[in-house]
Amino acid sequence: MECYVTCFQVTACFFFGAKHATYNGDLPSENLILFVVSIYGRLYTLYMIADLLKLFGITNVSESVYEQKIS
Repeated sequence: MECYVTCFQVTACFFFGAKHATYNGDLPSENLILFVVSIYGRLYTLYMIADLLKLFGITNVSESVYEQKIS
Protein backbone atom coordinates (compact mmCIF):
# COMPACT_ATOMS: atom_id res chain seq x y z
CA MET A 1 0.00 0.00 0.00
CA GLU A 2 2.88 2.36 0.77
CA CYS A 3 4.33 1.85 -2.71
CA TYR A 4 0.95 2.69 -4.28
CA VAL A 5 0.65 5.90 -2.26
CA THR A 6 4.19 6.95 -3.18
CA CYS A 7 3.62 6.28 -6.89
CA PHE A 8 0.30 8.12 -6.83
CA GLN A 9 1.87 11.08 -5.06
CA VAL A 10 4.73 11.29 -7.55
CA THR A 11 2.33 11.05 -10.50
CA ALA A 12 -0.02 13.68 -9.06
CA CYS A 13 2.88 16.02 -8.35
CA PHE A 14 4.17 15.71 -11.90
CA PHE A 15 0.63 16.14 -13.32
CA PHE A 16 -0.04 19.36 -11.43
CA GLY A 17 3.49 20.72 -11.85
CA ALA A 18 4.57 20.44 -8.22
CA LYS A 19 7.40 18.04 -8.95
CA HIS A 20 9.17 16.16 -6.23
CA ALA A 21 12.51 17.89 -5.87
CA THR A 22 13.96 14.86 -4.11
CA TYR A 23 12.63 12.29 -6.58
CA ASN A 24 15.10 10.87 -9.08
CA GLY A 25 13.82 8.33 -11.57
CA ASP A 26 15.84 5.15 -11.68
CA LEU A 27 14.87 4.03 -15.17
CA PRO A 28 14.83 6.05 -18.40
CA SER A 29 11.35 4.72 -19.16
CA GLU A 30 10.14 5.99 -15.79
CA ASN A 31 11.50 9.46 -16.56
CA LEU A 32 9.84 9.39 -19.98
CA ILE A 33 6.47 8.41 -18.51
CA LEU A 34 6.68 11.16 -15.89
CA PHE A 35 7.61 13.64 -18.63
CA VAL A 36 4.53 12.63 -20.63
CA VAL A 37 2.41 12.95 -17.47
CA SER A 38 3.81 16.47 -17.01
CA ILE A 39 2.91 17.44 -20.58
CA TYR A 40 -0.62 16.05 -20.26
CA GLY A 41 -1.00 17.90 -16.97
CA ARG A 42 0.01 21.19 -18.56
CA LEU A 43 -2.37 20.64 -21.48
CA TYR A 44 -5.20 19.79 -19.08
CA THR A 45 -4.52 22.92 -17.04
CA LEU A 46 -4.49 25.11 -20.16
CA TYR A 47 -7.73 23.54 -21.36
CA MET A 48 -9.41 24.16 -18.01
CA ILE A 49 -8.28 27.80 -17.95
CA ALA A 50 -9.51 28.33 -21.52
CA ASP A 51 -12.82 26.69 -20.63
CA LEU A 52 -13.25 28.96 -17.60
CA LEU A 53 -12.42 32.05 -19.66
CA LYS A 54 -14.94 30.99 -22.28
CA LEU A 55 -17.53 30.39 -19.56
CA PHE A 56 -17.15 33.90 -18.16
CA GLY A 57 -17.00 35.51 -21.62
CA ILE A 58 -13.52 36.93 -21.26
CA THR A 59 -12.17 35.48 -24.50
CA ASN A 60 -13.61 38.23 -26.74
CA VAL A 61 -12.61 41.21 -24.61
CA SER A 62 -9.64 42.20 -26.74
CA GLU A 63 -11.65 41.89 -29.95
CA SER A 64 -14.44 44.10 -28.64
CA VAL A 65 -11.97 46.75 -27.45
CA TYR A 66 -10.27 46.64 -30.85
CA GLU A 67 -13.60 47.06 -32.64
CA GLN A 68 -14.49 50.02 -30.40
CA LYS A 69 -11.20 51.76 -31.17
CA ILE A 70 -11.64 51.25 -34.91
CA SER A 71 -15.17 52.74 -34.90
